[in-house]
Amino acid sequence: MSFKRLFVLGFVLLLIAAVPLTVFFLQQQQETRSQAERSTTLAFVPTSSTSTPIQTKVGESFDLEIEINPGSNIVANVFLEITYDPTKLATAGAGLRIENVASSIITETQYSSGNIYIELTSGTDPTKQIQSTTTLGKVTFKGLTETGTTPTQITYGTRTNAYVGGDAEAYNREGGTGEVLQSKIPAFIAVAPNPTISPSPVPTTVAALNQAPVCSSLNIDRTPSGAAPFPITFTATGSDQDGTINKITFNFGDGPVEDLTQTGGIGTNSVSAQKSHIYQAPGTFTASATLTDNQGGVSTSTTCTQIITVTQSLASTLQASPTSIVSPIIGAPDSGQTTQQTNQDQSSAEAQNIDAPGPGETIIAISIGTLFISAVGAFLFFSL
Repeated sequence: MSFKRLFVLGFVLLLIAAVPLTVFFLQQQQETRSQAERSTTLAFVPTSSTSTPIQTKVGESFDLEIEINPGSNIVANVFLEITYDPTKLATAGAGLRIENVASSIITETQYSSGNIYIELTSGTDPTKQIQSTTTLGKVTFKGLTETGTTPTQITYGTRTNAYVGGDAEAYNREGGTGEVLQSKIPAFIAVAPNPTISPSPVPTTVAALNQAPVCSSLNIDRTPSGAAPFPITFTATGSDQDGTINKITFNFGDGPVEDLTQTGGIGTNSVSAQKSHIYQAPGTFTASATLTDNQGGVSTSTTCTQIITVTQSLASTLQASPTSIVSPIIGAPDSGQTTQQTNQDQSSAEAQNIDAPGPGETIIAISIGTLFISAVGAFLFFSL
């Protein structure tokens, strides 16, 4: 038999064998579709419950495996939606990792706060379909804050589902949905405090209480009393233990109050400053000085006071009370006698008609004396 005849015979035999095999696989697929039922389960491993949660600590990471039990189905497509509380947990490391070759074709992935969504399919390869309990992958979480007495949950969301061979659209066309997921078992996590990574306490600084400055003395440059206008110079001294002195306030007691902010050591912790004032009106006045420091503290004025007494001036007194001053004559008679004697003298002078010597007679007498002295002097000069 020639080679060509052998090749044709082999090809015919292959076709004869392929036809029943194809029919067998089609029957199996049809049987799988007809026998699809909701018996598939998705769970997290290790398993947990509210009474026996998975224990972790703040800052620590832990792994959860995603396990699927197909039940009586042959699963070809899995849609996974994982939800969690983002205030208690966060994904860590690589997050969600698909590790099994079954259903390993990823058609969609979505990550958001508190949510992971992924779609897996076996495609057209029946060997990748899930027929027994299988670990699809693993997700790593980290504890953020403690959960207290109520554990937090990691659940499969509403978009989670599983489908038998083919796809959902094909099953819908044939009158079925192809959805075979029966139950979704969540995980319960208890997050405890972690003293090794507890945040360091923020140091609190207590501001020291400000000590008010002290005015030690208020001195003056003269006696504290005199007639108005009364000028006087005050000298205030003092210090501050925990700061600097920014201002000295002089209150003179008669109305004006003046601040000194430049000289006398102001800006340092000790001062000795002068201020002059003139008291224009009489009275008794209490002058004082206070110090103000850089934190607003003010000294007491009890240790820095002076009592100033101002009297009325003599000119003001005379102006206020104008009276005639008559010097008394010692041994003079009383006013009645004086008046009587004066009247008698006036009457006697008038009776005698005697005039008092006038200035002309005095000049004549002086001239005669001068001529006499001049004649005597001339005689003596020529005799010698």
